[in-house]
Amino acid sequence: MLSYLPIATAVVTGLFILVGYFVQKYLDRLNNLADKRREAYTMYFKSMFANMDKRSRGEPADRAAEVYWRSRVVLYASDEVVRLLGELQDCLRSNGSSEGGGDEILMKFDALLLAMRKETVGQTRLSVNDIRHCSPILSD
Repeated sequence: MLSYLPIATAVVTGLFILVGYFVQKYLDRLNNLADKRREAYTMYFKSMFANMDKRSRGEPADRAAEVYWRSRVVLYASDEVVRLLGELQDCLRSNGSSEGGGDEILMKFDALLLAMRKETVGQTRLSVNDIRHCSPILSD
């Protein structure tokens, strides 16, 4: 019995090391994905608002940057965020120049922002109404 003790100890130790390695790789992957999501979300909104500002001043907008960051959002975001981004884009295309579309755009934007927050923070007790009070679309 004592002759098997070193072998059993080595096997158990090896299993713990192997499991620890795979858990660490999994956590690293999740952290890397979260970093890429945060970067994509931040840069997408930065390019989107920069283009909105340029268009409002009659200057040509840099659509390439906005399309690039939107593509990154689609690559790294959850299904819910991608779906809400699509709804916002559809709303912007159909209501962007018409009267009365502002409320719908604001609701879609706030829902997207909340979904992105839930994805990056993990859990949140905020609602769309809470987001509405500090929505970047409302600021000057």
